[in-house]
Amino acid sequence: MRRVAAILLLFSLLSAFAGSPTELYLQGNRAYEEGDFAEAIEAYNSAIAMGGNDSRLFYNLGNAYFRAGLIGEAVLAYERALYLAPRDKDIQHNLDFVRRTRVDVIADKDGNPIRSLYEDTPVGFFYNLLGKFTFGEFILASAIFTMLATLTLFFGIILRGRKKRVFKGLSIAFWSIAIVILIPYAFKKTHIWDSDKAIVIAPKAELRSAPSPTSQLNYTLRPGHEVAIREARGEYSRVFLRNGDDNWVLSEHIERVIPER
Repeated sequence: MRRVAAILLLFSLLSAFAGSPTELYLQGNRAYEEGDFAEAIEAYNSAIAMGGNDSRLFYNLGNAYFRAGLIGEAVLAYERALYLAPRDKDIQHNLDFVRRTRVDVIADKDGNPIRSLYEDTPVGFFYNLLGKFTFGEFILASAIFTMLATLTLFFGIILRGRKKRVFKGLSIAFWSIAIVILIPYAFKKTHIWDSDKAIVIAPKAELRSAPSPTSQLNYTLRPGHEVAIREARGEYSRVFLRNGDDNWVLSEHIERVIPER
């Protein structure tokens, strides 16, 4: 009887693993190595749908999309991988390669490439530096210093003499660091290009002056171009370009890097 129960338990564990994000990820890797990129994409997306949220999963998905010729989806997957691992050089390399070789440069009405408002400025450097860290890393660092502050405050209360003053001083220092860490977190959280970036996935996305198909056409974007979503109205989204231009685009033509919850 015990042997039967053990066999049933082993079978149930194997069945669970067979449909787990890890197994689907490995299945996608095998399909990719065999050159079946459509199968790899399906497996990776199934792993994500089941809760898989690892930078390697999105990185491999981006590679599969790129090999399948789906540039917008490849950029989106790489961006999501970079969101989870912002200092990963392989992800950044592949994202830069796809943008440099397969994504057209956005030009203004005079045919000049548009530039970021903050390009080559201290503000731009500051936001680029913030982009090297995840939201979770800021929260974790602040939580660690908060715990240290609480612990040293406890010793500052129970100890006497010079040690009491030392631990209270440490507690104040740790509290200060915990609060200071939340300042760049707040900047990152309110920076639209960190929290509301979206990627064009449609073959063509028309950016217009108003949420109407008859309004003035300002830009035509191709797969892989990035915008920042300001608001949604009906079937349209109000978006910004890097140069600050304000436009409207069909929401179905773009997809957020960080999905709304």
